[in-house]
Amino acid sequence: MLTLNEKKVLRLIFLGAKHSINQLAKESGLSPNGAYKMLRKFQEEGVLSYEEIANSKIYSLDYQNEKTANVLKLALIEDSLSKKLQSRQEDLKPLRQSAKACILFGSYMKNEKPNDMDVLFVIEKGKYPEHKKASKKIYETMPAKAHEVLQTEEDFENNLRKKDPVLMEALKKGIILWGQDAVIEMVKSAAK
Repeated sequence: MLTLNEKKVLRLIFLGAKHSINQLAKESGLSPNGAYKMLRKFQEEGVLSYEEIANSKIYSLDYQNEKTANVLKLALIEDSLSKKLQSRQEDLKPLRQSAKACILFGSYMKNEKPNDMDVLFVIEKGKYPEHKKASKKIYETMPAKAHEVLQTEEDFENNLRKKDPVLMEALKKGIILWGQDAVIEMVKSAAK
């Protein structure tokens, strides 16, 4: 298993952050020494590689290693969801038929009684009508109004390359309810 700090660091690197050890430490709330030990561990396991730029080591994911995708998947899986989030996960479950991935993000993640819920779906081409029909029924029974962000895999990859703020916020602070493998593949493809 991964620690919470290991997950934070891997998520930052996963999102394409080109940071030095000190920058990664600052963004993840770690000491530079703690971040370095973690980065070195993942480098030794073949999950990370680095390039030296001036006096800094800049780390990136080594997608050539089969282990990398598995470690990333663990980093993207939420260990324990609150009852509120478990309920929303259960509510949204029928949408797995049309959506390859689902990410909850925004104020719903923090507020005890939020007015709305932001949810990003990566839907398969051609399944939009099916998705809209199923989601309409689900949203009628949910306690918070849902704001959907719908994207195909192609849209997701293009918006990731553009560093779209909504998508980056969803990936950085959201919870992937399902589709971690799909998200990893899309991020990997967008990085090429």
